[in-house]
This record gives sequence, C-alpha cells and structure tokens, in this order.
Amino acid sequence: MLRLKADGMSEMEKKCVLTLDEMSITPSVELHLGNREAVWEHNTTWPQRPGHSCLSVHAGWCYYAVETAAASIGLHVVNITTDMGSPNRAMWKSFWVTYAKPWTAHPVKPHQHLYFMPDVPHVVKNLKSALVNGHVITIPQDVVDKEKLPSSVVSVGPLKDLVSYQEGMALKLAPKLSRGVLEPSHFEKMKVSSAMHVFSKSSSAALRYMVAEEHRPESYLTTAWFLDHWFDLMSSRNTVTALSHFKMEEYDKAIIFLRDSIHLFRGLKIGPKGSWKPVQTGLVMATTTILEVQHDLLRQGHKFVLTSRFTQDCLENTFSSIRLRNSVPTPVEFQSALRAVTVGQFLSPVHTGSYVEDGSDHLADFLDTQNSSCSPPDVLRVEQLVDLTTPPDITKTEAL
Repeated sequence: MLRLKADGMSEMEKKCVLTLDEMSITPSVELHLGNREAVWEHNTTWPQRPGHSCLSVHAGWCYYAVETAAASIGLHVVNITTDMGSPNRAMWKSFWVTYAKPWTAHPVKPHQHLYFMPDVPHVVKNLKSALVNGHVITIPQDVVDKEKLPSSVVSVGPLKDLVSYQEGMALKLAPKLSRGVLEPSHFEKMKVSSAMHVFSKSSSAALRYMVAEEHRPESYLTTAWFLDHWFDLMSSRNTVTALSHFKMEEYDKAIIFLRDSIHLFRGLKIGPKGSWKPVQTGLVMATTTILEVQHDLLRQGHKFVLTSRFTQDCLENTFSSIRLRNSVPTPVEFQSALRAVTVGQFLSPVHTGSYVEDGSDHLADFLDTQNSSCSPPDVLRVEQLVDLTTPPDITKTEAL
C-alpha cells in the first residue's frame, strides 16, 4: 500500500517522519489462521513493540533495517520520533546522539542527516507533572533580567488561585483549566489535553488579568510568561503558527524565541535540589531538532513546516483505536485489529484518548494515488433518470 501511494508522490512529498512506540500485548503463542504462521510475544510485563522482537540484536540496528525498508518503498525518513523510555535513550546512545547533537549520518543517504526527536506531548506531560506535583521551577537570572520578569519562580500556586477564583463563574477566564487538571488521577496524567490546558495562551492571559484587575502578586507574571508560546510553536497545526519564509519577520521572531528557549531550558532548576532532570533533556533536544529540521526542509524548497507532524499523535491514535476492542490484545488480536483499522478506516479519534487528533489522512486512503492513469467514471445526472420537464401530478401519488 505504501509503495502504491509513494508512486504517486513527488520527491518533496516522499519525505516523512518515522514514529516508534510500544503498547502492552498479552504474552502468548498463537497460530494465525490467515497465513498459517505462529505469532508470538515475549512473556514479560513490559510493553512490547508489536510485530517484531529484538532481544539479541541492538535496537539501533533494527531501526536501521526499518530505514532501509522505507527507502526501498521510495520514502525518505527525515526524523525518528520516540518517547524518552530507556530503550529509546539506549538507541540514541548507540547512534552517538545527544540533546545537543540530535542527528547522525543517514543510513541510506550518508551525506544527509537523520534526526532524532523526543515526542513533544510526552515532554510537556512530564513538565506539567513536575509543576502540579509541587516542584518549584527556577528561571536563570540572566533570563529574568532580559525579559524583565518580577521574579525567577514558576509554581503551581498561581494556577490553583486562578481555578479557585473562576470556580462557579459562568464565563471563565480559562474555561478548560479546572481542579481536576491540577490534581489529576492516574489516567488523567497520561492525557495530552490536560497538559495543553496548563501550557496555553488562555491560562497565561488569565494570570495576567488576575494581576492587572484583581490585584494579585506580580510574581504571577513569571508563571504566565513561562506557560506561553513554546508548545504552540512546537506543535503547530496550521499555517498561522507554522515555520515559513513567507513572513520573514514572524519567522525570525519564532527562531529567536526557540533559540532563547534552549538557553532557558538548559539553565532551569527544577525541584529543591535543582539538579538536571530528564525533562530538560527532552525540551532541549526537541527544540534543537526542530530548529535543524526546519532549516533543512525550507532550504530544500518546502513552503512551510508544521511541527505537529513530528509528534507521535498519529501512532497513539492508531493504538487507541486498536485498544477499543481489547485494552491488552494478544498478537493475533493486534494484527486483526490493525488490519481492520487500515482497511475499514476505523481510525477515528477516541474522545477519551490521551492524544489530540493528528489531522492526517487515513491509512486506507494511501491507495488513492495522485497520478492515477484511470479516467474518472461517467457521472449519471438525475435528469437522465427522471423527466423533470413535466411537474409530477401529486393527486395521483399513493400514500406510503
């Protein structure tokens, strides 16, 4: 299917992002009745990558094989997006990838870079968890002076005050920010929408209103400043927030902001000890990757870059659809569900899922190639079926 789709693409359209993730599968050995082959999964409590096993082979070489397969189809993988689990960090290490240098030589085109990127929604969820768990985030003093912030402290206190202030109001300053977002259950912690309600323009603007009109401490402005803009730029879904050379002034502002964000994330002190946290690695690495990738793509002739295309949303939504039938499927159940998702276009957003809709095409639409040689079928007009020149005699119409 991918090869058929790739045949109708231009060279620029063949650039893609490879997303990798795990999901829990029930350990079992089953016979697949369709191809008469044994389908098996390891007896382990850890989530497994469906469809293959790489116990004795380093994970990095497995992904090299995936890259080669993608190239044989005709696609060019620009970036590999994963979460920050220990197997994926080990893969980065095997490629000598760091948060400051998130690329390696491309296995198919050695003169080009293959980039690696942590999933931005995962990173934002981790940052939001640190914030709502009561950890104080301290901003570097040089950033405080440059941005003229009233303090260097970011905390959850201003957000809790905002929730208490707007509780019971018909028109809320931040409608989607609630007590449940700041005090999440185990499953609420996994939802990207919960993190988006914290790191949003509405929450930032509401805190600024509280200071200006409700005489709250000016220190709230530091938290308002910290919540604004970065996630919007790193997950853009429309041309307004996309990175593009059409409006060079806006583009330059966005690039300067992202570069300043790297300096900010490097200097953050999270928690009482202020030691380096894994979430800082994710923040710096994701921002660095976007800066490098967008530069390459725009230089190669692309009109704009939608940074949301570098997230795992499409894969997470696929897994959510598969888990509708069985939350922990067996290997055969997984394959059957994946076939149903692909062929039956069952890939619809799950309202209770952890990720937002990615907005991409369904897998089954891959067969609709652009350069099809088939002529469109003849259209039979209604006028050819019914003579509409003479109005019908409704007096002779029988009742149903």
